[in-house]
Amino acid sequence: MPDGPLRLLVNRYVIREGANLPWHLHPEQRYAYVESGSIRVEDERGNSQVYAPGQTLVEQRQVVHRGINLGQGEVSLLVFDYVPRGVHTNTVVRTSAP
Repeated sequence: MPDGPLRLLVNRYVIREGANLPWHLHPEQRYAYVESGSIRVEDERGNSQVYAPGQTLVEQRQVVHRGINLGQGEVSLLVFDYVPRGVHTNTVVRTSAP
């Protein structure tokens, strides 16, 4: 966790059927709970893991990765970001694939 006072950001993200998220990274700690659907998370190192409803992802910090909706229907994620005060986002999108 970051040093000092933290802010908890809670958001729900819905990933459309067949969608691939852009390559991105998280500077601070992020957790995601899979509410529905199946998602594969792959990183720039070639690692890949599939998550299903009821599972929690502990996302890698400072590692470029992306999510891919594997199933029919939407993926719904409840996302928790722990960031320093004054920070309003925890995602940095890459402009090109790794």
